[in-house]
Amino acid sequence: MTLNELLVEWSYRTKKGYPDLGNPSDILVLKEILERLELPIDILDELEDDEPKIDDSEELKSVEDIEDEIEDQTGKDICDVNDLISSIKKLASQGRINPKNINYYQKMLQNTCTYDPVLGLLRTKGYGQKTDKKGRTSEHPIVKKYADEIKNLTLNATEAERDIYIEYISNPDKQINFEPKAVGNLYEDAMKTGIPKSIISKIMEYVTTDSGNKGVGMGEFGMSLIFKNVGDAVGPGDLSLNGETFEIKGHNATLGKRPDEINAIDVSLFAKYMFDDYQPTDEKAFLFRKEKRKTKAGKDKNVNVLYYKGNEVKKSTFSTIISEVYNKTNDKQGFLNEFKEALRVLDTAKKEKQSEAIDEFFDDIDFSSPQGVQNGFALLNFYRYILKEEFEHFLAHDFGKQGAPGVGDYVYAKGSAREMTQALMNVATFQPISPDNLKPRIGFGKSFRENFLSELFY
Repeated sequence: MTLNELLVEWSYRTKKGYPDLGNPSDILVLKEILERLELPIDILDELEDDEPKIDDSEELKSVEDIEDEIEDQTGKDICDVNDLISSIKKLASQGRINPKNINYYQKMLQNTCTYDPVLGLLRTKGYGQKTDKKGRTSEHPIVKKYADEIKNLTLNATEAERDIYIEYISNPDKQINFEPKAVGNLYEDAMKTGIPKSIISKIMEYVTTDSGNKGVGMGEFGMSLIFKNVGDAVGPGDLSLNGETFEIKGHNATLGKRPDEINAIDVSLFAKYMFDDYQPTDEKAFLFRKEKRKTKAGKDKNVNVLYYKGNEVKKSTFSTIISEVYNKTNDKQGFLNEFKEALRVLDTAKKEKQSEAIDEFFDDIDFSSPQGVQNGFALLNFYRYILKEEFEHFLAHDFGKQGAPGVGDYVYAKGSAREMTQALMNVATFQPISPDNLKPRIGFGKSFRENFLSELFY
C-alpha cells in the first residue's frame, strides 16, 4: 500500500469521508490501519488523548505532515520494493497466488503508475483545492478519492495504451484545447489527443460523487482530464471552459426542477377560446385531470388524462392542441395573456426566475404551429434555467441513454441567455410538452421531439 492509498483508505473509513486530526475516532482508525500494516504507531501517541487539548497558538498538522512523519520514522516509503517482493513470495508460498489471479495482480501493479499523474492533473485543474483570503491553499481529501477511482479505469489497458495516456496527461505541451461546435462529437474531439479510444470511453463514462455526496455525471471528469482548457468549476456550472462557467447535461437531464415537481397548467382556462370553432357539450371541452384507471394487474392507479373536444387524447398532442386553439380564436391577444399568467403561477419562487423568463422570452414563442409551441416552451425553460444558474457555456451530450451507450454526440451554446437559447433552437431536442410537463428534459433519441426549422426569433 502506497502513502496515497493509505490516505484514501483512511478517508473511506471515517464518518465524514475525510480525516479529522482532532477527532479521536479518526485517529483510532489510522492506528488500526498502521497496526495491520505492521508500521510504527508512536507518531500518533500525542493525538490519542481521550479529551484532546488543542493549543490555539499552534496549527493542527496537515495530512501531508503526518505522511512525512511516518516516512521519517520508518526510514522508507510504505511501499518498499524489497518488502513488496517478499510479500509476493510469501503469498505464493501460501498458495494465494496462482495462474488464475497472477495476471490480475500484475495488471494492478503496473496500473499503479497512473495514480500520481492523474492526481497531479486534477490538482492543476482545481479539484479539491481551496485558497483562503491570505493566499494559502488547502486540499480536500476528495481529490485523492477521484484519483484512485480514475486510476482503476485503466486497469485493463495494455502497457502501450497506458503509456500514451500517462504521457499525454503529464505533459501540458501535448494537451489540446476543447473547441466545441454547435453540434459535435466528444469522442471525435478527444481522439485528436492520441489517447486510445478504449481509455477515452472509460474516462468519459466515469461517474462519482463529490464531497457533498452530490452526483458527478458522465463526461465531466473525462473532459477535464482530456482537454487543457477544461477544469473544475470556478463558480456556477459543473466545469470551467477557458476560465468561464460551463454547464454540462447528459441525456434525459432536467433543466432545474423535475417535471413532476411542477404543478400542471389549468387548461380549462383556454376552453373559452375554442368556442368559435367548437360548441362544448360537457366539461370535457378542454380538461386535464387525474382519473382512476386499471393496470394490467387489475389494480387501481391514478393517471393524468387530457380531454379535448369531448375526447380523451394523448398528452403529447398538447402542442398541436394549443396551436389549433390559437389559430382559430378571434381573440389571440386574450389567449396569449391568459396563457402567460397561467405559466406564472406554476412557479412563483423568485429565485427560479420563472416570471423574469416569461417577461423576456414569452413573446418570441410561435403559437401558429405545433413545432413552434413545442420548441418555444422547451426553450423558455432553458432560458429561465440560464437566468437562474448564470453559466456562460452549455453542453448537452448523449451519455446516459438507456438500452444503448452514448456515442458522444453533443450540442453546445455560449453567450447570453438569448444567444444560447437561439443557438439551441434548431439543434436541441426535448421531451414532448404536456399540461404537466412544461419544463421538459433535454436529450437525444426518438422519444425526444425534433426541433423543426421554424423561426422562433423575429
